[in-house]
Amino acid sequence: MDFGDGVPNIGGAMSAETGGVPRVLVATVAMGRSHLTEDAVHIVTSALSAAKVTVVRTVTVNREAQFIQLLISNVSNDNQADAIILIGGTGFGPRDFTSEAVDACVERRIEGFGEAYRRLLAEDLRMGTSALLARATAGVFNQCVVFAVPRKPAELARAVERLIIPSLREAVHQASGRRTAADPAGPLSGAPEPPSVTSRSPPTPSKPTSKIPSSE
Repeated sequence: MDFGDGVPNIGGAMSAETGGVPRVLVATVAMGRSHLTEDAVHIVTSALSAAKVTVVRTVTVNREAQFIQLLISNVSNDNQADAIILIGGTGFGPRDFTSEAVDACVERRIEGFGEAYRRLLAEDLRMGTSALLARATAGVFNQCVVFAVPRKPAELARAVERLIIPSLREAVHQASGRRTAADPAGPLSGAPEPPSVTSRSPPTPSKPTSKIPSSE
């Protein structure tokens, strides 16, 4: 599915519809679908399904920052998913806008994600100093956790399997202020009811004009 004006309403809260299983929307950042984007989506959805995570939908979103932010806003405001995984456009080439779009949009950044990603590349994939040039980011917008990762297969698979999946449930619970009875620690004792999701708008980014192909 291509993302234009919005994403169809999927609805339902994590604890009510899926028994505490996080709902994830997977989005490839590109000008259109190709075998490369399809392969990247398969890597992510296969890993999520194996981990018993609910994949609510896969979409393609235009790589320009305003479309990325509109996707995040629509999905979170309509409570369509508990988390979004954005694939591609995280580099620092002239047509890579994903990291900046996410960082400018989210209300709270998860700084440790990018740090852990670079450490993973350096130690597990033995990329050495090349890992310093890799970028990934994460944050929270309106109780929805947003991850942005590169599209290169080996790096993508390792990020999803070693970083996103192990931290996903706790990240979603912290972002929403909830902890369900399914958690080993049990429900939060005496915790106030978390605020309901309300519609919020991301900042409006400046429109880029470069026509150089993306490096991611």
